[in-house]
Amino acid sequence: MEMELSSFEKQINSTILQRGKVYYQKGQVESLGETEDGVWVAVVAGSDDYFVEIEISKKGSVGDYGCDCPYDGDLCKHVVAVLYAIRDEKAIAPEDVPKTTKKKTKLSFQKLLDNISSDELKAFIVQYSKKDSSFKSDLELFFAEKDENFDIEKQIKDQIRKAIKTYSKHEFIDYGSSGKLARELQKILMQGQYYLSKNNILNGSLLCMAYIQEVMPVITYADDSNGSIGDAIDSGISLLTDIAVQSPVDLKEKIAVYLNKELQQDLYFDYGDFGYDMTDLYAQLCLDLSKIDDFLHFADVAIHKARLDRYDYRSSFFIQIKASILQKGNRTEEVQQLIEQQIHLPQMRKVQVEKAIENERFEEAKELLV
Repeated sequence: MEMELSSFEKQINSTILQRGKVYYQKGQVESLGETEDGVWVAVVAGSDDYFVEIEISKKGSVGDYGCDCPYDGDLCKHVVAVLYAIRDEKAIAPEDVPKTTKKKTKLSFQKLLDNISSDELKAFIVQYSKKDSSFKSDLELFFAEKDENFDIEKQIKDQIRKAIKTYSKHEFIDYGSSGKLARELQKILMQGQYYLSKNNILNGSLLCMAYIQEVMPVITYADDSNGSIGDAIDSGISLLTDIAVQSPVDLKEKIAVYLNKELQQDLYFDYGDFGYDMTDLYAQLCLDLSKIDDFLHFADVAIHKARLDRYDYRSSFFIQIKASILQKGNRTEEVQQLIEQQIHLPQMRKVQVEKAIENERFEEAKELLV
């Protein structure tokens, strides 16, 4: 649906529009913020808390939008409520309001900040931190680089454990609570994205490693039918990957050691592709660090263990990635030896067939295909 922020009311069903407006007027739009240029996110409180994301162009056009509520129509009341909130935040007047009848309105959030002195702001922060420990934790985490003695790993773990405790009941997280917890986890991870944007690679990596370590076990005692906890874990692994490829050598080594240790646990492989994605990253770091033998040893142990446990897919995965690493390391003879040893695997057989065809050994290719 194409619409402008200044006149979106004209494009929306009147019933949905009214319901969204009521939500906005009641102050049910929480945590509104612009995460990157033109992308706004917010949580809308109602019978449940729902996460809304909306793209607004510099010219004020509404782009893609989404909400994780169960409504199956094109646009829900939660999106409408956030549109009202964004327009108020940006201090854009609706097109239908005549300029001559403008009433005095409250200051936009940005203008309010501009009118507050640094001493007033500090006083508020001190006072509010006493009332809200979560606010205090968020503030400390945001400015972690200002304190060289700040333990970012402990802070992250404490925040995650607190969130898990909030949404757990009898050591289980039900369907409704898993979505809420996932949104809290994604908020925590946003701090890691902020660190990366500021090129604070060290804190970003420490945050991600602690995050993955704490969040991964949650999937074993949560109803994750909607996949929200899995998505939260994937986001952590993806961010760690983005950070790792930009890291200096000493930090890459630290991340590699962390991955090797974590990947000893079946947990990462039993509940999704998490372990496979982390193995891909570990392999790349070993290549970058010229520590191919470290990865080969890791892969051999994993292959042996997978075979003992009769995990055919896992065994095949590690054999294939071992072959790939050998190839990238220009260890041609070892690659060929591995392929011949594992010729019963379709992927290994495919490589050998393609090689035979490339060298015009067509009879050999036919035999391999039989």
